[in-house]
Amino acid sequence: MTAAKKLCNFFDSIQIPIALPTPLHSNNQSTINLITTGNVNEHSQHIDTKYRFICDRHESGCISTSYIPTNEQPADGLTKPLSPVKFPAFLGHLGLM
Repeated sequence: MTAAKKLCNFFDSIQIPIALPTPLHSNNQSTINLITTGNVNEHSQHIDTKYRFICDRHESGCISTSYIPTNEQPADGLTKPLSPVKFPAFLGHLGLM
């Protein structure tokens, strides 16, 4: 059982509804194109099981993909070094400050 499925089952067990489709925001337009169209070319042939899992979830309506500019990507506050000006703004987006 995948981590996502376990998480859904957990929320079900404590009676917290999960709205579907779950939004998946990405600042990589090529990734969004691969997920939504399924077009694999010679540059993306190495993509394996994880890619297929995401594509299946998108096709079944469990997730929806959308573009978010790098400057507005809230996860960046926890995943990359940011300037002292940007860091508090990103944490604010995540509700951590």
